[in-house]
Amino acid sequence: CWGTGSHGQLGDRGAARSPGPVPGIEVASAIAAGEGHTCALGRGVWCWGAGFGKKPVEIAGIPGAAELTAGEAHTCARTPDGAARCWGDNATGQLGDGTTEDRKSATGVAGLADAVSLAAGGDHTCAALRSGSVVCWGSNDGGALGNGEAGGEREGVAVSVRNLTGVSEIASGEAFTCALSEGSVLCWGAGTAGQLGDGKSVDRPRAEAIDDLDDAAQLVAGRNHACVRRRSGAVACWGNNSHGQLGAGGKRSSPRPSAVAGVADAVMIGAGQDHTCAARKTGQVVCWGRGA
Repeated sequence: CWGTGSHGQLGDRGAARSPGPVPGIEVASAIAAGEGHTCALGRGVWCWGAGFGKKPVEIAGIPGAAELTAGEAHTCARTPDGAARCWGDNATGQLGDGTTEDRKSATGVAGLADAVSLAAGGDHTCAALRSGSVVCWGSNDGGALGNGEAGGEREGVAVSVRNLTGVSEIASGEAFTCALSEGSVLCWGAGTAGQLGDGKSVDRPRAEAIDDLDDAAQLVAGRNHACVRRRSGAVACWGNNSHGQLGAGGKRSSPRPSAVAGVADAVMIGAGQDHTCAARKTGQVVCWGRGA
């Protein structure tokens, strides 16, 4: 890990500009980073940083995991049978267990049994289902739950997102989520930074497609920006650009997808709060935005 380490999220190091190992994590098949914590999937699920300390702590209550996702201060794991279990902060019901009680061990998401993908936002969580639909739970700030209801209410159990079919992948930011459906991208929730990609800067409590985007192969989201890897290997981003996280040059935000300069051969992308990275065909990793 590298970057800010003020909460122990790098392991036993403070801030670091170059990658370094996390003691105690020898095998990891997946990782997920929140605002001040990090988790890894290997022989069990282990977390370190805010709420855990500098040394990795094994999370109890997970009988196997296939995927991890981390929000601001909570984390969720999808199990092979399509269920999900979450832990951490639960002030807005983002753990999905029907309560607002924080959990140190994993608790099951009520009624969820057929998830194929999870995405944790700041204080909400979403799941794509085998049916191609999406459900969300937690804070509804900005319409983040996508159920057509605007406002700051919360839901401790999953509710359905409107206007979605054929979804294969989802990505959540602070208070918005986007879904990938057969090359198209549909977004909902907070939109004041242009993070819904529809050319506007307003919130929207239901999913709508981004115009002229039909060749997306991968989707990621930061705090208030989102990016896609196109089938060609090019990358396009939209939303807040105060740290240059859109990669288009300058720091002007964009409410519509704009091409990342100089990246045409990406094979994978990832987004942090205010930065974005791409792995290229050459094996090189390039990053842009805050700290890059």
